Amino acid sequence: MTILNGTQDTPSATGPTGDNDDFTNKSTPTPPAGTNPTAVFDPASVIFNNSLSNPAGAGFIASTTIEPLAPSVAAQAAGVPVGTYGADTDIPDGTEVTIRAGGNSATYTYTSTGGFVLNPGNTPVNVGDVTAGSEVDYTVEVNLPANTAQLGRVIN
Repeated sequence: MTILNGTQDTPSATGPTGDNDDFTNKSTPTPPAGTNPTAVFDPASVIFNNSLSNPAGAGFIASTTIEPLAPSVAAQAAGVPVGTYGADTDIPDGTEVTIRAGGNSATYTYTSTGGFVLNPGNTPVNVGDVTAGSEVDYTVEVNLPANTAQLGRVIN
């Protein structure tokens, strides 16, 4: 079965080439004017509002868990060349991602060598069975670590 995943209230959203490259562009607040552009800082977290749905006419997708994926893992899952979504090293080590849905939350910490690892004491967010035609809203909070460079690599 297919599951659709996209921006809030539009899980069937498509990007320039299909449904695997739709996105919401956000950035963290920047340091005050006059700050040396090569200085590191501790960016505020950013929250993305998303939705997933089951487009089938009947049935359900069983036991659906929402988890973050490293760029290489996401590319492999989508069947596109590794590097399509950037390099795993584009995400700073120590980045935390918190998934929230239906009153449940789970936080993961990222390393470029291990990907996203569920933090101790957390349980992955499972939204249960997603019935045909239904939609589930969830949020993804991305918290970059302290000492993050202001100017990052631009991914085209």
